[in-house]
Amino acid sequence: MKLSPSHPAHLVIGLGIWSVWFVAIYAALSLYCNYRYADIGKFAAVTFFNTTLIVSAAIIGGFLFWAGIWCWRAAAKIAAGLYWASAIATLVIATPIFYLPPCL
Repeated sequence: MKLSPSHPAHLVIGLGIWSVWFVAIYAALSLYCNYRYADIGKFAAVTFFNTTLIVSAAIIGGFLFWAGIWCWRAAAKIAAGLYWASAIATLVIATPIFYLPPCL
């Protein structure tokens, strides 16, 4: 079943996607640091794990931004704004990944 852009479910879908992503990356980070903390390169910001987190943030942020454009074109302005707020929140939370090591 495909939802139309003006369906009321779009008011919560963007924030729901963001919250699932947020919990998933922090759960993955906790598990990674629990099992890989003794790595030699633990103080390096450029790791495979950080790259994976950046890619996931780019994919989720891009999808949320695209969904906002889709809703905006269908005159669902509030849903578009919520999608864009979720995309911005995704990218803002992902910003420290660029310069901080995964396990401090």
